[in-house]
Amino acid sequence: MNSNKRINVDKRVLLSAIWIFVLFNMIYADVITMLTPGWLERIDTYSKMFDWRILVGFSVLLEIPIAMTLLSRVLQRVAH
Repeated sequence: MNSNKRINVDKRVLLSAIWIFVLFNMIYADVITMLTPGWLERIDTYSKMFDWRILVGFSVLLEIPIAMTLLSRVLQRVAH
């Protein structure tokens, strides 16, 4: 049995799959955080301490994997 066979995978599909993996891990971490006891009380306390710009910053960080998943599928590869 020869185990040296190569499987050719489109780089756009692979990159898109990696970004989807990152996105699901971020969502999973958020859900697990919400399941801890006292989560709502901490949110109420933190909302009084943090500025709205921090919320926007975290929103942008979560938006990056979503945009990269789409862009890795739509944009054409440029050869140098």
